[in-house]
Amino acid sequence: MAFRPVFQVFACYITVCFLLCYSEAGDSVPFITWSNQKYLEDIPSQSVGQIVDRDFLLSTCIQKIMENEQNQVVIVFYFNQLSIDDISRYGGAYLQNSEGGSLKNFMHSYQNSASHLTMEMVEPVPLKAIEEKAVGPTIKYTKGWSSELVEDQENVLLIPLELSTDRAVSLQNADNLIKKLIDEVVAMGKKFTAILTASHPSKISASRDQEPLIQMGRHLLQTTDGGINTSYSLVHFNDSNCHGLLYVANIAVAVPGNDAWLNVSNGPWDTATSKCTKNSTTFVMKTTGKEVESFMLTLSSSSSSYFWNFLSSSAKFTVEGKSYDVNFKINTPQTPQKFSFHCGIESFGTKEGGRVNLTNFQVQPFNVSDTLPKFSRANDCVGFFTPGIWMGLVITLILVLILYFGVSMLAGLTVMDQFDDPKGKTITVNVSE
Repeated sequence: MAFRPVFQVFACYITVCFLLCYSEAGDSVPFITWSNQKYLEDIPSQSVGQIVDRDFLLSTCIQKIMENEQNQVVIVFYFNQLSIDDISRYGGAYLQNSEGGSLKNFMHSYQNSASHLTMEMVEPVPLKAIEEKAVGPTIKYTKGWSSELVEDQENVLLIPLELSTDRAVSLQNADNLIKKLIDEVVAMGKKFTAILTASHPSKISASRDQEPLIQMGRHLLQTTDGGINTSYSLVHFNDSNCHGLLYVANIAVAVPGNDAWLNVSNGPWDTATSKCTKNSTTFVMKTTGKEVESFMLTLSSSSSSYFWNFLSSSAKFTVEGKSYDVNFKINTPQTPQKFSFHCGIESFGTKEGGRVNLTNFQVQPFNVSDTLPKFSRANDCVGFFTPGIWMGLVITLILVLILYFGVSMLAGLTVMDQFDDPKGKTITVNVSE
Protein backbone atom coordinates (compact mmCIF):
# COMPACT_ATOMS: atom_id res chain seq x y z
CA MET A 1 0.00 0.00 0.00
CA ALA A 2 2.96 2.31 0.61
CA PHE A 3 3.85 2.25 -3.08
CA ARG A 4 0.39 3.35 -4.26
CA PRO A 5 1.08 7.14 -4.21
CA VAL A 6 4.28 6.61 -6.19
CA PHE A 7 2.54 4.64 -8.91
CA GLN A 8 -0.28 7.19 -9.08
CA VAL A 9 2.25 9.95 -9.70
CA PHE A 10 4.03 7.75 -12.25
CA ALA A 11 0.76 7.04 -14.06
CA CYS A 12 0.03 10.77 -14.26
CA TYR A 13 3.53 11.33 -15.62
CA ILE A 14 3.02 8.78 -18.41
CA THR A 15 -0.37 10.30 -19.28
CA VAL A 16 1.03 13.82 -19.56
CA CYS A 17 3.95 12.58 -21.70
CA PHE A 18 1.53 10.74 -23.97
CA LEU A 19 -0.70 13.76 -24.45
CA LEU A 20 2.22 16.04 -25.17
CA CYS A 21 3.88 13.66 -27.64
CA TYR A 22 0.71 12.65 -29.42
CA SER A 23 -0.52 16.17 -30.15
CA GLU A 24 -0.17 17.03 -33.81
CA ALA A 25 -0.15 20.22 -35.76
CA GLY A 26 -2.71 18.83 -38.20
CA ASP A 27 -4.16 21.35 -40.69
CA SER A 28 -2.78 24.43 -38.96
CA VAL A 29 -1.06 27.55 -40.23
CA PRO A 30 1.07 30.20 -38.49
CA PHE A 31 -0.38 33.53 -37.41
CA ILE A 32 2.27 36.22 -36.96
CA THR A 33 1.54 39.84 -36.20
CA TRP A 34 3.76 42.80 -35.32
CA SER A 35 3.19 46.52 -34.88
CA ASN A 36 4.90 49.83 -34.11
CA GLN A 37 2.49 50.07 -31.16
CA LYS A 38 2.70 48.15 -27.88
CA TYR A 39 -0.87 46.89 -27.59
CA LEU A 40 -0.07 43.39 -28.92
CA GLU A 41 1.55 42.61 -25.57
CA ASP A 42 -1.94 42.49 -24.04
CA ILE A 43 -3.11 39.64 -26.31
CA PRO A 44 -2.78 36.16 -24.69
CA SER A 45 0.00 34.10 -26.23
CA GLN A 46 -0.33 30.51 -27.43
CA SER A 47 0.60 27.55 -25.23
CA VAL A 48 3.20 25.19 -26.66
CA GLY A 49 1.58 22.44 -28.72
CA GLN A 50 -1.86 24.08 -28.65
CA ILE A 51 -3.85 24.67 -31.84
CA VAL A 52 -5.66 27.98 -31.52
CA ASP A 53 -9.34 27.78 -32.40
CA ARG A 54 -10.52 29.92 -35.32
CA ASP A 55 -13.34 31.53 -33.34
CA PHE A 56 -11.00 32.37 -30.47
CA LEU A 57 -8.51 33.90 -32.90
CA LEU A 58 -11.18 36.06 -34.54
CA SER A 59 -12.83 37.22 -31.32
CA THR A 60 -9.70 37.77 -29.24
CA CYS A 61 -6.74 38.59 -31.46
CA ILE A 62 -8.06 39.92 -34.78
CA GLN A 63 -10.87 41.90 -33.19
CA LYS A 64 -8.37 43.47 -30.77
CA ILE A 65 -6.20 44.49 -33.73
CA MET A 66 -9.09 45.96 -35.70
CA GLU A 67 -10.46 47.96 -32.77
CA ASN A 68 -7.14 49.26 -31.48
CA GLU A 69 -6.53 52.54 -33.29
CA GLN A 70 -8.59 54.58 -35.74
CA ASN A 71 -5.67 56.11 -37.60
CA GLN A 72 -3.75 52.92 -38.37
CA VAL A 73 -3.18 50.68 -41.37
CA VAL A 74 -3.63 46.94 -40.86
CA ILE A 75 -1.55 45.14 -43.51
CA VAL A 76 -2.65 41.53 -44.07
CA PHE A 77 -0.15 39.34 -45.94
CA TYR A 78 -2.26 36.31 -46.82
CA PHE A 79 -0.52 33.32 -48.42
CA ASN A 80 -2.33 30.58 -50.31
CA GLN A 81 -0.26 28.08 -48.28
CA LEU A 82 2.30 28.45 -45.52
CA SER A 83 3.62 26.59 -42.49
CA ILE A 84 5.84 27.58 -39.62
CA ASP A 85 8.44 25.20 -41.11
CA ASP A 86 8.69 27.44 -44.18
CA ILE A 87 9.52 30.44 -42.02
CA SER A 88 11.99 28.46 -39.92
CA ARG A 89 13.74 26.95 -42.92
CA TYR A 90 13.91 29.92 -45.28
CA GLY A 91 14.34 32.39 -42.42
CA GLY A 92 17.66 30.74 -41.57
CA ALA A 93 16.60 29.30 -38.20
CA TYR A 94 18.73 26.21 -38.82
CA LEU A 95 21.88 28.19 -39.72
CA GLN A 96 24.33 29.79 -37.32
CA ASN A 97 24.79 33.59 -37.53
CA SER A 98 21.94 33.84 -40.02
CA GLU A 99 20.57 37.27 -40.89
CA GLY A 100 17.16 35.95 -41.90
CA GLY A 101 17.80 34.17 -45.20
CA SER A 102 15.04 34.81 -47.72
CA LEU A 103 13.02 36.59 -45.01
CA LYS A 104 15.65 39.00 -43.70
CA ASN A 105 13.43 42.09 -44.08
CA PHE A 106 10.53 40.39 -42.33
CA MET A 107 12.81 39.20 -39.51
CA HIS A 108 14.30 42.68 -39.07
CA SER A 109 10.88 44.36 -39.00
CA TYR A 110 9.48 41.76 -36.62
CA GLN A 111 12.37 41.86 -34.17
CA ASN A 112 12.51 45.67 -34.10
CA SER A 113 8.77 46.20 -33.70
CA ALA A 114 7.28 47.74 -30.57
CA SER A 115 5.28 44.56 -29.95
CA HIS A 116 4.76 41.29 -31.74
CA LEU A 117 2.93 38.00 -31.35
CA THR A 118 3.52 34.59 -32.93
CA MET A 119 1.06 31.71 -32.90
CA GLU A 120 2.68 28.71 -34.58
CA MET A 121 -0.50 26.68 -34.97
CA VAL A 122 -3.92 28.20 -35.61
CA GLU A 123 -6.91 27.01 -37.57
CA PRO A 124 -6.87 28.76 -40.96
CA VAL A 125 -9.01 31.89 -41.03
CA PRO A 126 -10.65 32.78 -44.37
CA LEU A 127 -9.69 36.15 -45.77
CA LYS A 128 -13.36 37.09 -45.94
CA ALA A 129 -13.67 36.56 -42.17
CA ILE A 130 -10.81 38.98 -41.59
CA GLU A 131 -12.51 41.52 -43.87
CA GLU A 132 -15.74 41.22 -41.89
CA LYS A 133 -13.89 42.12 -38.68
CA ALA A 134 -12.60 45.36 -40.18
CA VAL A 135 -14.19 48.51 -38.73
CA GLY A 136 -12.93 50.70 -41.58
CA PRO A 137 -12.52 50.41 -45.34
CA THR A 138 -10.70 47.43 -46.84
CA ILE A 139 -8.34 47.98 -49.73
CA LYS A 140 -7.08 45.39 -52.22
CA TYR A 141 -3.42 45.86 -52.99
CA THR A 142 -2.71 47.61 -56.30
CA LYS A 143 -0.02 50.02 -57.45
CA GLY A 144 -2.09 53.04 -56.41
CA TRP A 145 -3.36 51.62 -53.13
CA SER A 146 -2.21 54.62 -51.07
CA SER A 147 -4.65 56.94 -52.86
CA GLU A 148 -7.56 54.86 -51.54
CA LEU A 149 -6.66 55.41 -47.88
CA VAL A 150 -9.31 57.18 -45.81
CA GLU A 151 -7.93 59.66 -43.30
CA ASP A 152 -8.75 59.39 -39.60
CA GLN A 153 -10.03 55.87 -40.05
CA GLU A 154 -8.59 52.43 -39.78
CA ASN A 155 -7.67 51.06 -43.19
CA VAL A 156 -7.17 47.35 -43.88
CA LEU A 157 -4.82 46.54 -46.76
CA LEU A 158 -5.21 43.00 -48.12
CA ILE A 159 -2.28 41.44 -50.00
CA PRO A 160 -2.89 37.91 -51.36
CA LEU A 161 0.43 36.07 -51.85
CA GLU A 162 1.20 32.79 -53.57
CA LEU A 163 3.76 30.26 -52.38
CA SER A 164 4.92 28.47 -55.52
CA THR A 165 7.08 25.38 -55.87
CA ASP A 166 10.19 27.57 -55.76
CA ARG A 167 9.55 28.60 -52.18
CA ALA A 168 12.80 30.47 -51.66
CA VAL A 169 12.03 32.85 -54.54
CA SER A 170 8.36 33.24 -53.54
CA LEU A 171 9.25 34.08 -49.94
CA GLN A 172 12.01 36.45 -51.01
CA ASN A 173 9.58 38.35 -53.26
CA ALA A 174 7.07 38.49 -50.41
CA ASP A 175 9.83 39.66 -48.09
CA ASN A 176 10.71 42.56 -50.39
CA LEU A 177 7.02 43.50 -50.61
CA ILE A 178 6.72 43.46 -46.80
CA LYS A 179 9.62 45.90 -46.49
CA LYS A 180 8.27 48.14 -49.26
CA LEU A 181 4.74 48.44 -47.84
CA ILE A 182 5.81 48.94 -44.22
CA ASP A 183 8.30 51.63 -45.27
CA GLU A 184 5.58 53.40 -47.26
CA VAL A 185 3.15 53.35 -44.33
CA VAL A 186 5.78 54.61 -41.91
CA ALA A 187 6.76 57.37 -44.38
CA MET A 188 3.12 58.53 -44.33
CA GLY A 189 3.40 58.97 -40.57
CA LYS A 190 0.79 56.33 -39.84
CA LYS A 191 0.73 53.56 -37.29
CA PHE A 192 0.65 50.06 -38.64
CA THR A 193 -0.07 46.48 -37.63
CA ALA A 194 1.07 43.68 -39.96
CA ILE A 195 -0.46 40.20 -40.07
CA LEU A 196 1.16 37.20 -41.77
CA THR A 197 -0.95 34.05 -42.16
CA ALA A 198 -2.29 31.62 -44.77
CA SER A 199 -5.41 29.83 -45.95
CA HIS A 200 -3.83 26.34 -46.03
CA PRO A 201 -0.77 24.65 -44.51
CA SER A 202 2.13 23.71 -46.73
CA LYS A 203 4.31 20.63 -46.45
CA ILE A 204 8.05 20.68 -46.97
CA SER A 205 9.68 17.75 -48.69
CA ALA A 206 13.44 17.59 -48.95
CA SER A 207 14.54 16.40 -52.39
CA ARG A 208 17.97 15.22 -53.32
CA ASP A 209 18.92 18.48 -55.00
CA GLN A 210 17.90 20.58 -52.00
CA GLU A 211 19.66 21.18 -48.75
CA PRO A 212 18.67 18.57 -46.14
CA LEU A 213 16.15 19.51 -43.51
CA ILE A 214 16.81 19.01 -39.84
CA GLN A 215 14.25 16.59 -38.44
CA MET A 216 12.98 17.86 -35.11
CA GLY A 217 11.60 15.17 -32.80
CA ARG A 218 9.64 12.08 -33.83
CA HIS A 219 7.90 12.12 -37.19
CA LEU A 220 5.89 9.81 -39.35
CA LEU A 221 7.58 7.83 -42.08
CA GLN A 222 4.75 8.70 -44.43
CA THR A 223 5.86 10.17 -47.76
CA THR A 224 3.56 13.00 -48.80
CA ASP A 225 4.98 14.26 -52.07
CA GLY A 226 6.43 11.14 -53.65
CA GLY A 227 8.24 13.22 -56.26
CA ILE A 228 11.70 11.93 -55.42
CA ASN A 229 11.39 8.28 -56.29
CA THR A 230 9.87 7.61 -59.70
CA SER A 231 10.10 3.84 -59.24
CA TYR A 232 7.02 2.91 -57.26
CA SER A 233 3.64 1.23 -57.50
CA LEU A 234 0.42 3.14 -56.92
CA VAL A 235 -2.82 1.22 -57.32
CA HIS A 236 -6.27 2.81 -57.21
CA PHE A 237 -8.92 0.14 -56.87
CA ASN A 238 -12.22 1.55 -58.10
CA ASP A 239 -15.43 -0.37 -57.63
CA SER A 240 -19.09 0.58 -57.47
CA ASN A 241 -19.11 -0.36 -53.78
CA CYS A 242 -15.89 1.29 -52.64
CA HIS A 243 -12.54 2.82 -53.52
CA GLY A 244 -9.13 1.78 -52.26
CA LEU A 245 -5.54 3.00 -52.53
CA LEU A 246 -2.25 1.16 -52.16
CA TYR A 247 1.23 2.61 -52.59
CA VAL A 248 4.49 0.64 -52.46
CA ALA A 249 7.87 2.20 -53.16
CA ASN A 250 9.48 -1.18 -53.83
CA ILE A 251 8.64 -4.88 -53.55
CA ALA A 252 11.40 -7.48 -53.37
CA VAL A 253 11.42 -11.23 -52.82
CA ALA A 254 14.04 -13.74 -51.73
CA VAL A 255 13.95 -17.46 -52.47
CA PRO A 256 15.23 -20.26 -50.20
CA GLY A 257 18.98 -20.81 -50.43
CA ASN A 258 19.64 -17.33 -51.78
CA ASP A 259 19.84 -14.24 -49.56
CA ALA A 260 19.83 -11.83 -52.51
CA TRP A 261 16.68 -9.75 -52.92
CA LEU A 262 15.02 -9.73 -56.34
CA ASN A 263 13.01 -6.65 -57.25
CA VAL A 264 9.45 -7.13 -58.45
CA SER A 265 8.35 -5.17 -61.49
CA ASN A 266 6.48 -1.95 -60.67
CA GLY A 267 3.63 -2.76 -62.95
CA PRO A 268 1.42 -2.49 -64.78
CA TRP A 269 -0.75 -4.15 -62.15
CA ASP A 270 -3.82 -6.26 -62.75
CA THR A 271 -6.46 -5.68 -60.01
CA ALA A 272 -9.43 -7.28 -61.78
CA THR A 273 -9.88 -9.96 -59.11
CA SER A 274 -9.95 -7.45 -56.23
CA LYS A 275 -13.26 -7.17 -54.44
CA CYS A 276 -14.83 -5.20 -51.65
CA THR A 277 -18.00 -4.78 -49.67
CA LYS A 278 -19.07 -2.20 -47.14
CA ASN A 279 -17.13 -3.85 -44.32
CA SER A 280 -14.34 -5.76 -46.07
CA THR A 281 -11.82 -5.25 -48.85
CA THR A 282 -9.45 -7.66 -50.58
CA PHE A 283 -6.67 -6.12 -52.66
CA VAL A 284 -5.32 -8.50 -55.30
CA MET A 285 -2.42 -7.17 -57.38
CA LYS A 286 -0.78 -9.19 -60.17
CA THR A 287 2.18 -8.39 -62.38
CA THR A 288 4.93 -10.07 -64.38
CA GLY A 289 8.60 -9.32 -64.89
CA LYS A 290 12.07 -10.64 -65.69
CA GLU A 291 13.75 -11.53 -62.39
CA VAL A 292 10.44 -12.37 -60.76
CA GLU A 293 8.43 -13.99 -63.53
CA SER A 294 5.07 -13.53 -61.82
CA PHE A 295 3.97 -11.94 -58.57
CA MET A 296 0.60 -11.67 -56.83
CA LEU A 297 -0.01 -9.75 -53.58
CA THR A 298 -3.24 -10.20 -51.60
CA LEU A 299 -4.18 -7.94 -48.68
CA SER A 300 -7.45 -8.58 -46.85
CA SER A 301 -8.93 -6.11 -44.37
CA SER A 302 -12.17 -5.58 -42.51
CA SER A 303 -13.80 -2.61 -40.83
CA SER A 304 -16.03 -2.06 -37.83
CA SER A 305 -17.90 1.03 -36.74
CA TYR A 306 -14.79 3.09 -35.97
CA PHE A 307 -11.69 1.09 -36.97
CA TRP A 308 -10.30 -1.18 -39.66
CA ASN A 309 -7.48 -3.72 -39.55
CA PHE A 310 -5.78 -6.38 -41.66
CA LEU A 311 -7.13 -9.94 -41.59
CA SER A 312 -4.65 -11.92 -43.66
CA SER A 313 -2.11 -11.34 -46.40
CA SER A 314 -0.24 -13.50 -48.84
CA ALA A 315 2.24 -13.27 -51.70
CA LYS A 316 2.66 -15.78 -54.50
CA PHE A 317 5.60 -15.45 -56.87
CA THR A 318 7.53 -17.45 -59.42
CA VAL A 319 11.32 -17.36 -59.82
CA GLU A 320 13.13 -19.53 -62.38
CA GLY A 321 9.97 -21.54 -62.97
CA LYS A 322 9.46 -22.43 -59.30
CA SER A 323 6.47 -21.10 -57.38
CA TYR A 324 6.52 -19.88 -53.80
CA ASP A 325 3.65 -19.07 -51.46
CA VAL A 326 4.24 -16.77 -48.47
CA ASN A 327 1.41 -16.20 -45.98
CA PHE A 328 1.91 -13.44 -43.47
CA LYS A 329 0.11 -11.20 -41.03
CA ILE A 330 0.66 -7.45 -40.93
CA ASN A 331 0.74 -6.66 -37.24
CA THR A 332 -0.81 -3.27 -36.79
CA PRO A 333 -3.00 -1.64 -34.16
CA GLN A 334 -6.53 -0.86 -35.15
CA THR A 335 -6.57 2.04 -37.59
CA PRO A 336 -9.34 4.68 -37.44
CA GLN A 337 -11.85 4.45 -40.27
CA LYS A 338 -10.76 7.62 -42.05
CA PHE A 339 -7.02 6.96 -41.69
CA SER A 340 -4.60 5.11 -43.92
CA PHE A 341 -1.91 2.73 -42.70
CA HIS A 342 1.76 3.33 -43.48
CA CYS A 343 4.98 1.46 -42.76
CA GLY A 344 8.57 2.05 -43.76
CA ILE A 345 10.10 -1.41 -44.25
CA GLU A 346 8.44 -4.74 -43.48
CA SER A 347 9.78 -8.23 -44.23
CA PHE A 348 7.62 -11.33 -44.10
CA GLY A 349 8.18 -15.06 -44.51
CA THR A 350 11.08 -17.38 -43.67
CA LYS A 351 14.35 -18.34 -45.34
CA GLU A 352 13.01 -21.84 -45.87
CA GLY A 353 9.76 -20.84 -47.58
CA GLY A 354 10.64 -17.53 -49.23
CA ARG A 355 10.52 -13.94 -48.10
CA VAL A 356 8.75 -10.75 -49.20
CA ASN A 357 9.98 -7.23 -48.47
CA LEU A 358 7.66 -4.20 -48.74
CA THR A 359 9.37 -0.81 -48.66
CA ASN A 360 7.50 2.35 -47.71
CA PHE A 361 4.01 1.04 -48.33
CA GLN A 362 0.72 2.75 -47.55
CA VAL A 363 -2.79 1.30 -47.71
CA GLN A 364 -6.25 2.80 -47.38
CA PRO A 365 -8.99 0.29 -48.18
CA PHE A 366 -11.91 2.40 -46.90
CA ASN A 367 -13.22 5.97 -47.05
CA VAL A 368 -11.33 7.08 -50.17
CA SER A 369 -12.95 9.96 -52.02
CA ASP A 370 -14.27 9.02 -55.46
CA THR A 371 -13.84 12.58 -56.79
CA LEU A 372 -10.27 13.17 -55.55
CA PRO A 373 -8.62 9.87 -54.56
CA LYS A 374 -5.82 10.54 -52.10
CA PHE A 375 -4.51 9.10 -48.85
CA SER A 376 -5.83 10.42 -45.57
CA ARG A 377 -3.63 10.96 -42.54
CA ALA A 378 -1.57 7.89 -41.74
CA ASN A 379 -1.50 5.58 -38.78
CA ASP A 380 2.16 4.63 -38.82
CA CYS A 381 3.54 1.22 -37.89
CA VAL A 382 6.14 2.87 -35.65
CA GLY A 383 4.65 2.33 -32.21
CA PHE A 384 4.38 5.15 -29.72
CA PHE A 385 6.67 3.42 -27.22
CA THR A 386 9.95 3.36 -29.13
CA PRO A 387 13.14 1.96 -27.48
CA GLY A 388 14.21 5.49 -26.56
CA ILE A 389 10.93 6.21 -24.79
CA TRP A 390 11.06 2.88 -22.96
CA MET A 391 14.61 3.60 -21.77
CA GLY A 392 13.54 7.01 -20.50
CA LEU A 393 10.51 5.61 -18.69
CA VAL A 394 12.47 2.75 -17.08
CA ILE A 395 15.24 5.06 -15.90
CA THR A 396 12.66 7.50 -14.55
CA LEU A 397 10.91 4.67 -12.69
CA ILE A 398 14.22 3.50 -11.18
CA LEU A 399 15.09 7.02 -10.01
CA VAL A 400 11.61 7.48 -8.53
CA LEU A 401 11.91 4.19 -6.65
CA ILE A 402 15.34 5.19 -5.32
CA LEU A 403 13.94 8.52 -4.19
CA TYR A 404 10.99 6.79 -2.56
CA PHE A 405 13.29 4.33 -0.80
CA GLY A 406 15.49 7.17 0.49
CA VAL A 407 12.53 9.20 1.76
CA SER A 408 11.09 6.08 3.40
CA MET A 409 14.39 5.43 5.20
CA LEU A 410 14.53 9.03 6.43
CA ALA A 411 10.92 8.83 7.59
CA GLY A 412 11.71 5.59 9.43
CA LEU A 413 14.50 7.06 11.57
CA THR A 414 13.78 6.90 15.32
CA VAL A 415 15.46 8.61 18.25
CA MET A 416 15.99 7.58 21.88
CA ASP A 417 12.86 7.76 23.95
CA GLN A 418 14.73 7.95 27.32
CA PHE A 419 17.41 10.38 28.46
CA ASP A 420 19.53 10.79 31.61
CA ASP A 421 17.97 13.06 34.22
CA PRO A 422 20.71 14.88 36.23
CA LYS A 423 18.39 15.14 39.25
CA GLY A 424 17.18 11.58 39.06
CA LYS A 425 18.63 8.16 39.27
CA THR A 426 21.28 7.29 36.73
CA ILE A 427 20.24 4.86 34.08
CA THR A 428 22.18 1.69 34.52
CA VAL A 429 22.48 -0.90 31.84
CA ASN A 430 23.70 -4.28 33.01
CA VAL A 431 25.90 -6.05 30.51
CA SER A 432 26.31 -9.72 31.26
CA GLU A 433 29.18 -11.63 29.79
